[in-house]
Amino acid sequence: MNVRRFYSNINPKQLQLSTLQFVFWATMAAYFPFTVVFLQAKGLSNTAIGAILSLNSFFSIFAQPLGGILSDRYRSVKKVFLLCMIISALIMLSLPIIFSTIGLAIVLTALTFFTSPLSPLMDSWIIEEIRNEQDLSYGNIRLWGSLGYSICAYLFGLLVDKASINYNFIIFALMTAFMVLFTRNIKDEGSASAINLKEMQIGQLLKNYSYIAFLVFSTVIYVPHKASFSFLPNLLASVGASPGTQGIASAIMAFSEIPLFFMSRKLLQRYKPIHLILVSALFFVLRQVAYLTATTPQQVLLAQVLQGPSFALFLNGAVYYIDSLAPDKLKSTAQTLASSLYGGVSGILANYFGGWVIDNWGISWLYSLGIWVTIAITLLFLASLAIEKYFIKSTNSKAM
Repeated sequence: MNVRRFYSNINPKQLQLSTLQFVFWATMAAYFPFTVVFLQAKGLSNTAIGAILSLNSFFSIFAQPLGGILSDRYRSVKKVFLLCMIISALIMLSLPIIFSTIGLAIVLTALTFFTSPLSPLMDSWIIEEIRNEQDLSYGNIRLWGSLGYSICAYLFGLLVDKASINYNFIIFALMTAFMVLFTRNIKDEGSASAINLKEMQIGQLLKNYSYIAFLVFSTVIYVPHKASFSFLPNLLASVGASPGTQGIASAIMAFSEIPLFFMSRKLLQRYKPIHLILVSALFFVLRQVAYLTATTPQQVLLAQVLQGPSFALFLNGAVYYIDSLAPDKLKSTAQTLASSLYGGVSGILANYFGGWVIDNWGISWLYSLGIWVTIAITLLFLASLAIEKYFIKSTNSKAM
């Protein structure tokens, strides 16, 4: 095959954005899979860890929509994203020298304030860049992020086992510097004159029944999902796995997302985004069942394969569903507000009560409760969709 011809057939924008996704999620893999491992190494209890993670989630509720509002206000996702990334890297470098519980809580809260908007901002940036590109889809670009995360989570897990987690923080900073240099070549398609908050009309989102119903559903269904992710090291330890196994588990999770992201364009051509979201709920339930019944490290690792048909399928549908509901001036705000709720509010409940449940009732109760919560909120969301369809039908009938 002629290599030059191969690369000439690739859309330059796809190559840029795919590389950006790969590097971004590879960078995130240096920290997110090992937060609990890091805090456990500092000697904190499950309840203390849960409290810190809940505090972080609380501040992310404000940080994520703020990032979206600033992006929409100044008409540039890129600038806000890079600013958050740089500050996150600087804070990350201070983690190895913090030892007190209060100090860790303060520094990790500051870190969360700047890292939490990154993922929804990245999603909004990608959607913005490809909106007028017929041959590009979010999933086909996002899969490279999963690939980067899976490879590096595995490598960083080996590093944690053989050396120290502190090296991960240095790598995070170095990869951030590379990302800043790389994005200089990516044009900011959203650049335009700034608009004031009054012109943005944020209240439009809060009056949108479909958007609010989705926020409630996604927030509740994420509670057991977030708890399972945060306390996965506890489950691994309970079945005899080493701390570094968390890296392997994270790698499997991320790798399992790739086929779903790869098929996203075809799936969205055949099914509506809301259908993908509903199917993902089934796999969220199955994932909780797999955790509940796991008794060996191998079974826990095998359960990570369900990350693809649960989280990846949900994200594929959610990004497009939210984008379809949001007004043009509020695209980034809608994405980050949704993420702040299903990533922030759910995180508060998941991390604090998850840690409490494990300490007081045992880890199996975490997954038993997760099964029933997921089933209940999915049924309620289906009911909300039926109600919405009924009122739309009634309104159209009256209009005729």
